[in-house]
Amino acid sequence: MAYIELTNVTKIYNKKKIIDNISFYVNKGDVIGFLGANGAGKSTLMEMIVTLIKPTSGDILYDGKSIIKNPSIIRGNIGYVPQEIALYQELSGMDNLKYWGKTFHLDKKRLVETIENIKKIIGLNNEDLKKKVRLYSGGMKRRLNIGVALLNDPDIIVMDEPT
Repeated sequence: MAYIELTNVTKIYNKKKIIDNISFYVNKGDVIGFLGANGAGKSTLMEMIVTLIKPTSGDILYDGKSIIKNPSIIRGNIGYVPQEIALYQELSGMDNLKYWGKTFHLDKKRLVETIENIKKIIGLNNEDLKKKVRLYSGGMKRRLNIGVALLNDPDIIVMDEPT
């Protein structure tokens, strides 16, 4: 059984087909990438997989269960790095990690441990994390945004233009 499976997924905005009857599957441990021109529907496809928007038709399964009918089955198991940076610019990097960690309902001890691990992964140190995000370079913001996506120790990570 596929870990994530899209079956005949279509998305229409204002009578225009953005995604047209796409089907594919991703097995556990797979890494996939979407390539295409601007406006091809890559971000729309990812937003459907992370349950931010619903397809017009078709279904998306996670571990054999429809996330269209029940989005909560995937939401706790997915980390999402959107195309646009999703951080609070006036907070420090550390305060962003703490804020987003609380939205995942991590208790204080687990949050501290998780942040320690994430710092190593994203290559930001304590001095970096003390600074307000608005002072970060673009690359530092992107790395912190990836760190936020890792806070809930997700089974799936979806990154929309992470470079």
